[in-house]
Amino acid sequence: MQHCAWNPALQHGEHIVAPWYLRNSAHELREFIDLIDPSDDDLHGAGLCGACAKCAFVFLLGAAHTDPVKIRRLMGANLLDDLELIRSLADPNIRKPLECVGTKEEVWVALEDIWQKQIWRDSPGLKYFAESIRPAIASRLPGMRKQLLHVQSLRAFTR
Repeated sequence: MQHCAWNPALQHGEHIVAPWYLRNSAHELREFIDLIDPSDDDLHGAGLCGACAKCAFVFLLGAAHTDPVKIRRLMGANLLDDLELIRSLADPNIRKPLECVGTKEEVWVALEDIWQKQIWRDSPGLKYFAESIRPAIASRLPGMRKQLLHVQSLRAFTR
């Protein structure tokens, strides 16, 4: 498994801090990516490749927490169209491909949030989630969300 640098501000998970970083601009997206992995240049040079698990994870959080059209434009594509990339993050039987991507639960909650927005339901990645994963975890999603959100206030990140 490839390793990325880890930021201790994320001890409670990217799912918690994503909404604050993914509000308005490409600058905030860049800040979020730097927060997830300060050594981002090791994987992407000066920008986002749009083809790796890290980019897919950022895309999922972005689509879940911001305007989906904006995140698609910022990332250059709808990464839900890449089934194998989404499977690498979401499949419960596949080990996560990078240390710097979130947990399966974070991925599933983000995919559920996207599903609930009723967008991109025809994309291969979201179809896969809806047909292969969601039925098995639907009853557990509220508990997963609660667990992800059960953290100190955002002020704990800025102290």
